[in-house]
Amino acid sequence: MVDERPEQARPAGRRVRLALDALTPQTRRAIDTAVRLALEAGDGIDCVFVEEMELLRAAELPFTRELGVLGSGPRRLDPADLMRTLRRQAEETRRALEQAAQRSRLHWSFEVVRGALLNEALQRAGEHDLIVIGLAGCDVDGMIERAIEREALAEMAAQPGWSLRRRSTTLVAYPRRGAR
Repeated sequence: MVDERPEQARPAGRRVRLALDALTPQTRRAIDTAVRLALEAGDGIDCVFVEEMELLRAAELPFTRELGVLGSGPRRLDPADLMRTLRRQAEETRRALEQAAQRSRLHWSFEVVRGALLNEALQRAGEHDLIVIGLAGCDVDGMIERAIEREALAEMAAQPGWSLRRRSTTLVAYPRRGAR
């Protein structure tokens, strides 16, 4: 069941807060992880799709270029193209979550925001919630994923009450026992 209004009252319990910034095979695994956790310990999934502010700002710079996998070389990163891509990615992500949640008969919500992925996830989490962060990326030997994880670990360490664990390309933050 979809809940389009995140502020609407829901049954009490542990929610799974899912934060994604793209739909890739890696973030599809994060959706699966969120579904499993919601079935085990929660009462539903709240997903936030984050349009990364730093990416949007970079697209506005006149010297920013992108390299396509099938492209012939660098080309200007067009902000309008980027926005269309993000909207399409958000809709595809919403549909993927909807299908996964409906198969498992879970309550779910989906929201699109602009910001930073980890910050948006943390802002939405209650004291008993689980946070699932999908790491989008396909890179050589996982170097980008490890860099993202290190940054997330450092940021999470600064937040009282959270413990971060890696499950493949998915980060899951658990409330620390006794910390909240």
